[in-house]
Amino acid sequence: MHEALGSGMWGMEFDDKGNMISVEWSPEFRRMIGYRDENDFPNRLESWSDLLHPEDKATVLREFNETIPDYTGRKNSDVTFRLKVRSGEWKRFHAIGRLLRNENGMPLSYVGMFVDITDKK
Repeated sequence: MHEALGSGMWGMEFDDKGNMISVEWSPEFRRMIGYRDENDFPNRLESWSDLLHPEDKATVLREFNETIPDYTGRKNSDVTFRLKVRSGEWKRFHAIGRLLRNENGMPLSYVGMFVDITDKK
């Protein structure tokens, strides 16, 4: 299904104080951007954020980060950006993310999906 949609999943986990403790990029997402596995695209936020286009990076990270402290649960991350894939070319992606929270609003996990929209732009 992800191959047909040109999409890949991602997820992040938080500790009981709301600090991010892990990131996971799906095999589908890694393949979409030209990587094979965790050895060449580690499960770190910087693996992705360091590849964001300079003109998009601040906006994308602000959107991403502003969703975490919204304890109302109403804000979801929804952003379009350019990302440098392994071949060196820039591709366009649409990413959506939603936080799952405990009863007090503290983040538990942040899950989302990237969709390659390069051919649509």
